[in-house]
Amino acid sequence: MGKQLYILTDKDHIGVDLDQQLAANVLLEEQLRIDAFAKYGIQSKRIYWRDNTIDFYIADMALVPSTWDYIWHIDEFCAKMRSLQKKTVVNQSCSAYDMESTQRLFKAF
Repeated sequence: MGKQLYILTDKDHIGVDLDQQLAANVLLEEQLRIDAFAKYGIQSKRIYWRDNTIDFYIADMALVPSTWDYIWHIDEFCAKMRSLQKKTVVNQSCSAYDMESTQRLFKAF
């Protein structure tokens, strides 16, 4: 078996209605990632980052492209990212998502 990659997303993009344009774009983008990784022998799976039925630590890597609902669960999200980073490769650190960074981003707009 090749390496395992989890693509973390939010609950609104798991099992969504493909007629919704934004959701369709997210799914297309993530499917393109899955297809590209497959060419290199990396099995990818889209999962909801808050799904406690998933063993996140069996993945060799985690990609964080569309976890947009993290803002409502920032402490939980950062705790999960810090925990994941101890056991697997994560493409972004929690510092990109912490409340202070997020508040600075929102103030910029």
